[in-house]
Amino acid sequence: MSERTEFELVSYLKALVDCSLELGTTETHVLAEALCLSEQTVDTYWKRIKEVLGIQKRHDAVRLAREGRIVSELPEKKGGGG
Repeated sequence: MSERTEFELVSYLKALVDCSLELGTTETHVLAEALCLSEQTVDTYWKRIKEVLGIQKRHDAVRLAREGRIVSELPEKKGGGG
């Protein structure tokens, strides 16, 4: 995964999970409205997040975030740098 892609994924994840925690839901239409995004964009973000984390359900991402494990579940960055 490129550094840019990883950064984008973490950004999407943070926005969706923070919003989910604040609103108490993972429903697409609610999150889309709150984040001023289309429902399709929210669904795409969730799909990518679930693929990378190897999870099946949106609430699993929220659970990992609550447990403070979300970053440890992301793939390790390859190569040196930074």
